[in-house]
Amino acid sequence: MKMAEVQKRLSEGNSKFAESNTDYKSLVPSQHPNVAVIACSDSRVDPIITMSARLGEIFVPGRPIGEAIDDTTVAGVEYFVAHLGGESVIVAGHTGCGALTAALNLLNGKPPEEAALFRVVKGLSLNISPKDDLETAAWTNARAQAKELLRRSECVSGAVRQGRLDLGVMVYNLSTGRISDIELIKP
Repeated sequence: MKMAEVQKRLSEGNSKFAESNTDYKSLVPSQHPNVAVIACSDSRVDPIITMSARLGEIFVPGRPIGEAIDDTTVAGVEYFVAHLGGESVIVAGHTGCGALTAALNLLNGKPPEEAALFRVVKGLSLNISPKDDLETAAWTNARAQAKELLRRSECVSGAVRQGRLDLGVMVYNLSTGRISDIELIKP
């Protein structure tokens, strides 16, 4: 789709939103989301849509491929915890993840050609086994990313240790459209 078509589609969608959804007006002064969700950038797994949340309910600090924890995501979670009083953070993996497929391919001798993709996929490949199926890889990687978040942020790990913050992982199943139960992660 060319940019002119994209502009038209997005403008039409935004007009419908602004006319029919007035939630945004109450959120102008401040936000008080219930949970932060770190999800993959895959267009099929937007946590606000897949969990039928209202605007302002879910804080999304980052949507890096494969939920790969980076500085921007860590900073977003720290903001959620320290400034918004957040009490729950979830790393949400998903089945059918392209980044994890690429990581499995790398482990089996087929690296991606793109440089930045290779760097991220190489990191993801350290969390999984070449024999994993994609659902197992999704769980293993989500747990590893949650542990990475704890390792990289004293703000987050301290809040979890003090009982002010719950950190969990879950997996969204593309085939069923359902999320798993949340598994808590401790430092």
